Formats: sequence, C-alpha cells, structure tokens
Amino acid sequence: MARWGLRWIFCWLSVLVTACSQIASPTPAPKTENRTPLQGFTPPPTASPTEPLRPSYTVTPLGTMTRPVSDVALDSPVCYESVLQSLTCLGWVQNVGTIPLTDLLINIYLLSAQGYPLATIQATSPLAVVYPDTGVPYRAVFSQIPSEAWIAYADLQNARLVTDTALPEFPLTVVNLQTIWDEAAYAVSGQLINEADTSASQARIVVTIRDINQSITGFRTLDLLAENEILHPDESLAFDLQVAPLNQQEGQDILVVAQGFILN
Repeated sequence: MARWGLRWIFCWLSVLVTACSQIASPTPAPKTENRTPLQGFTPPPTASPTEPLRPSYTVTPLGTMTRPVSDVALDSPVCYESVLQSLTCLGWVQNVGTIPLTDLLINIYLLSAQGYPLATIQATSPLAVVYPDTGVPYRAVFSQIPSEAWIAYADLQNARLVTDTALPEFPLTVVNLQTIWDEAAYAVSGQLINEADTSASQARIVVTIRDINQSITGFRTLDLLAENEILHPDESLAFDLQVAPLNQQEGQDILVVAQGFILN
C-alpha cells in the first residue's frame, strides 16, 4: 500500500508541474507582418486623415531598358488607390523626336521591393498617332492591390515610326479653351478647328490634368462626332466635357489635344 501511495503522490506532483509550466509559458500570439515601407511613398500634402489613401510612387528604372524607338520619353506612373481597393496608375509618354509615332504599347508593372513582377497591364495610346513635340497620357487599372510592398514601373514595349505622309489621322487645332474648377471636377470647353485639307469623319479629344509636380492626376478621352457627321476643312466643332482628378484636388495644368481621322 505504501508503494501505491508513493505512486499517487508522484503522479499528482507531475500533473501540478505540467500545469504550472503551461501557465508560465502561454502560447505566443501570432506575429504581425512586418512590411517594408513602400519605396518612394509620398502622401498628398493636403490629405485629410479621413480621406482614402491615394499614394504616389516615384522609382528609379530597374536595369537598362532597350526601347524599340529612342525618340520616346516615358514618365514613371503615379498610382491612386480607390475606396474599393483598386489601383489606377497614370503616366505620360512624349514624342521627343521629329517623326510621328504610332502603335504605342506600354507595359505597367507592379513590382516587389526586389523587382519581381506582381501584376502587369498593357496600355495603348488614346490617340492613334503621337506627333513630334506632343504627348499623350496612359492608364492602367489594377483590380487588386498587392498585399506586399510594391512599386509601379512602366516600360515601352512597342512603337513605330510613321513614314507614310498620307495618314488617316491628322491634328485638330484647339481654340477658345476655358476651364472651370468646381471643387470636384473641371468643366472644360472650347472649339476644335480642322485646318487640314481633309474632312474628318470622327474627332477625338484627350483632356489631361497635371498637378504642380507635373504628375498626371486624371484624363478623359471623348469622340465628338455623331454617326454620319463630318468636320470639313476650316470648320469648327465645339466641345464641353467634365474631367475629374483622381486625387480630388485642383490641378496645375489642363492639357488638351485632339485629332481628326477618317473612319473606313
């Protein structure tokens, strides 16, 4: 009986020690993810804490990029986060050469801090031809924001020099431009004049908003002519449209470019 009593005391002490050990060493809480600060993050200078975050990113190009055409200047994209957790990235491509460009194709990447692609979208020019000393905006909309730290980067994938002088597209002159800011969007109005020798069966206008840092904050593309409507040489066409900046702030510059073209 003494032996059974000693065994019972030993078992009781073993349970007591185990319980004390569990109390002294609780299960560690799950560790929170230690995210690296987003490279190049710049918060809007006037953003309210209650407003959705709309960050912008500026990065140094990664590695050496060989462009299909050297006479192209491609700005880094600036990205804006929406309340729906989508991401809109805007940028600008400029023809710095002396020959018109067409078939522009731009890849917009979301890269990890190590440079690995997390998401990619291809964008095209809103105008068929980009003439010398002019530029156009580009846009990429990502439906989801990567969970890890990322940076935005753009790469020109394709561009073709236009050697054919008989282009179906031609510039339209913008006159009497007026812009009115109403605390949420711009009302942009004016006239387009066809100074070419060819009639246009369609007229397309691109209105771009730039902030004080010359970053693109929004743009809109609109076709103005109705079906069977023609803009003959020396004729004018009025336009009136609304353009909203994604950062919900008044811009510094409003750029308007337009082209006429012949529909087949």
